[in-house]
Amino acid sequence: MLPIPAIDIRNGRCVRLLQGDFAKETFYGDPIEQAVAFVDAGAPMLHIVDLDAARSGEATNDATVRQIIDVVGVPIQVGGGVRTRERACSLLDHGVDRVVVGTLAVEDPSSARALAEEFPSRIVVGLDHRTELIDGHRRRMVAVRGWEATGGVELARALASLAGAPFAGAVITDISRDGTLEGPDLAGYSYALSNSEIELIASGGVGTLEDVRRLRDLTVNGRSLAGVIIGRALLSGAFNVAEVVTLCAP
Repeated sequence: MLPIPAIDIRNGRCVRLLQGDFAKETFYGDPIEQAVAFVDAGAPMLHIVDLDAARSGEATNDATVRQIIDVVGVPIQVGGGVRTRERACSLLDHGVDRVVVGTLAVEDPSSARALAEEFPSRIVVGLDHRTELIDGHRRRMVAVRGWEATGGVELARALASLAGAPFAGAVITDISRDGTLEGPDLAGYSYALSNSEIELIASGGVGTLEDVRRLRDLTVNGRSLAGVIIGRALLSGAFNVAEVVTLCAP
């Protein structure tokens, strides 16, 4: 399982939000310095989110992303507001290894599939969801547009729409746990593994090395998670990059 440190950028700063709430922000310094620190400690990949773009659809932190690409020597996947082919191509042209699309994959799945066909194994789908009570049933509903709107699509349906296209994988995030350090949604990841064939990356809630171990050992029908994105736990010092890299090693 690949451990992937996360850097969320808002107004040019490295921050973390609590449960996707823009009013609940913690500042963690300069994103370029943080990227270098993660890579120097052994991070094999970085996950970068442009929070401003996720909310508005307009790329406002590209200069910072390009600076990170220039100073680190590991693959980088970038998401946040990537809703058009032109935006995805711009990021790929600037040296991003994998682009994460969320809103596009939910609102226009055919365009997302076409993008994956054009750039095989370089497009990741971000499926961020909340559990909602609908008609007396608890359903995992995918959120879009910076988590501020509901896409009206259940997680299982969104995963099914990806079948057969050469996506690099899907990042699955339980928004209610994101940034909380309260533990990952193991039941949700079991659900996702059983409802898809695509490689899955866990994100949200990791607070301890034991959380990472549980994700590493999770297996459903012979399938396991391909990676885990870790943000606040690393930024707050709950554990370090070297420890998680060792734990996730084959």
